[in-house]
Amino acid sequence: MSEKKSVIILGNGGMARALLDWFTFGKNVSVAGFLWEEGTELCGLPIFNSIDQIPPETGVVLGMLNPVYRQHWVNYYGRERFVSVLDGNVSATAEIGQGVVSVKDSCIMSKAKVASFVHIHTYSIVGHDCEVGEHTFIGPSVILAGRVAVGKSSRIFMGARVLPGVVIGDNVAVTAGSVVTKNMPSGVMVHGNPAKPVYQTIKGMY
Repeated sequence: MSEKKSVIILGNGGMARALLDWFTFGKNVSVAGFLWEEGTELCGLPIFNSIDQIPPETGVVLGMLNPVYRQHWVNYYGRERFVSVLDGNVSATAEIGQGVVSVKDSCIMSKAKVASFVHIHTYSIVGHDCEVGEHTFIGPSVILAGRVAVGKSSRIFMGARVLPGVVIGDNVAVTAGSVVTKNMPSGVMVHGNPAKPVYQTIKGMY
């Protein structure tokens, strides 16, 4: 049996705690604690208040949803401290960036390109030849069909479907359960079946 990867989760909210659970379920990752600027303990594990307290060989993963916060902390601590955790199923022909997290029972299919600091939640599928931009969050049970392109800092929430060949811009929020059948511009929230823009997103709000 291969040795477990030891990581620190950056964050102290619900997303960080959920990652702890999913890494435990996956059994391939050992969580050594959390990284946050305040607090001493969370879920029975230590909170490190400075990255200087973390051994250099222990990688950090992002435990937050908001892409603006994700970008902030990556820039603050330095990209080199973040590691990928691929606990789901990943095609041998997929291209994976730095700091990507795919949790148990997710799938990244043939020749997909997943940029750095993307999060792919459980039971989600990134289909063949898809492209996903940096800091994008893909929630549980999302399906990106073949040849879908999603821009940077977008959020696709639980159970959404994106049909083949659709292009989604940067900073787009796709609401839970929506079905995206056509291209969507940057900076909008889309909702419904078929999904339509309902209003402009405010950077950092969602």
